[in-house]
Amino acid sequence: MPSKTVGYYQSSNAVGIDFGTTECCVAVIRNAGPDCVTLDLVTNQRTMPSYVAYDEKEPKCGQIAVDRIRYFGKCTVYDTKRMLGKTFDEIAIDSSWPFTVTEFNETSCQIMLEKEERIIMLSPEEISSSLLKHIKQKVDEYQNKDLKEAVIAIPSEFTEKQKTALLTAAMLAGYPDGK
Repeated sequence: MPSKTVGYYQSSNAVGIDFGTTECCVAVIRNAGPDCVTLDLVTNQRTMPSYVAYDEKEPKCGQIAVDRIRYFGKCTVYDTKRMLGKTFDEIAIDSSWPFTVTEFNETSCQIMLEKEERIIMLSPEEISSSLLKHIKQKVDEYQNKDLKEAVIAIPSEFTEKQKTALLTAAMLAGYPDGK
């Protein structure tokens, strides 16, 4: 890695996101090179568990969702990256999941959550967008300006349908249009 970033333009405001199955992380480019953003304020870590809890008005992401799963398991979701762009029949259902995955139509699935005796149905894209929105918010705070560009790492084994689903999640989260 070069000691100094070559061709850095502060106005580009770009970030790189690793949207992981179990954890997420993000880096921004600074004059001294790449710098990771603290995503999880509970642990003060630069990585954040890919968990989302819908037990309150706004979704809670990261370690706070992990810590509260004992009490709010039926409205906490993880492993959504494994479901992005897949039909119900393509998903390997894990019996330890506290949520239920249901068939939505022939081309996708939904996750059924229980919140205060109410049923909430969300797509994997909507849940993934909660994580990506949280990441965007942390990057915006870190840079003290709105995110203009982002690169989200896509696993090489992702199908076109999975890539499209991840792009949909990013757009739902308020990211600029992807190409």
